[in-house]
Amino acid sequence: MLMPRNSFTVLLGFALVIDACHSKSSSQPSVFVPEPPIPHIADCGPSLDPQSLTMEFHRPSLDFFPSDVDTSLVKGNLWPVGIGKNENEIRIDTCLDNDNNFKLMQIVLREMQEDDTVLYTTIKADAISKIEGIMEALDEDISKLLIFVPGTPDKLGIKLAGSIVEGKPYTYFFTHKSATIAEAKGVKYTTGRLTTGNPWLVEDLDPRRPCAAGEEPVKMTSEIKTSEGLITYDVYACQSFEFGTRRWDWRKLMITDTGAPGAAKGKTFTMTPATMDATSNFTLETVHHNACTWDVITLPHASYGLTSLTIPGNTGSQLPGCPARETAPAVTREERSAFQYVYGDKSTRVENENISGKTVDLDAFPQ
Repeated sequence: MLMPRNSFTVLLGFALVIDACHSKSSSQPSVFVPEPPIPHIADCGPSLDPQSLTMEFHRPSLDFFPSDVDTSLVKGNLWPVGIGKNENEIRIDTCLDNDNNFKLMQIVLREMQEDDTVLYTTIKADAISKIEGIMEALDEDISKLLIFVPGTPDKLGIKLAGSIVEGKPYTYFFTHKSATIAEAKGVKYTTGRLTTGNPWLVEDLDPRRPCAAGEEPVKMTSEIKTSEGLITYDVYACQSFEFGTRRWDWRKLMITDTGAPGAAKGKTFTMTPATMDATSNFTLETVHHNACTWDVITLPHASYGLTSLTIPGNTGSQLPGCPARETAPAVTREERSAFQYVYGDKSTRVENENISGKTVDLDAFPQ
């Protein structure tokens, strides 16, 4: 069954004031590198429905090299499997008409680099790109499956096709720099089964991606009392520690602002890390031992910023305070934390005594 059009795309970030520090220390500060924003799903206009495709990754039990893979350049078995280094994930953005005809718009690749940073590559379709046999492939008949975007010496192309391995249908894809289907050859490639869906849309806390080893699920709640009302956050995340610095892998969060202007007043926004766009975004920066944490949130109706200063007690000299980061205000060591929100041109600062928060450990994320 094809997925319905997604109608709500907002991303919000959150940082909670924390008064505890992990006991480990390091002579070298740990540098937090946030994951880059996920490229937007292609716009299909008013008459077509956006339909993303992806691959559920599977590996045959025997070595298999497609005919369009250059085996002379392959050393050993190069299947990228599971989640980890050099992980490859794919999102194929199409537009679908009422007769289930697919128009290829773009292909987005996500790759985990050797330094644990994430790289997104967007490959745009053009007039000679091909998309064939999709409905059949979704029914596991991959005999007509072909998705092709040409490449050049300076631009990546992609080919996605199918093959029968041990009597089972497998989809595979690889990047190339060739202008024609016949010339396209791969070296490294990834296999699986074609399916509908956005692999980076984390809905219902994404049971497909539980917390990794060394992480624990938590729920963080914060309340900020303002002159207009109450701003409440509920955040679900995977929590971990690295050299004394607390890290969060956001999965789902909700915000309600009873003092927000217009139709946003009292409305609860439910968001995931995948639903960021040009007008609604989030940045988070934290330093070693969480001495300073800045959280900046931009929504169409308002901007929010939280700055918190944790005094860990085991790092030698103490910071005098934290400077401002966009909407997040500067705070002194005595203030410890402050919040700022902006409605239109009006900016209001909220002091520490009006900010409260707590973190609760969970056995698992609610489904």
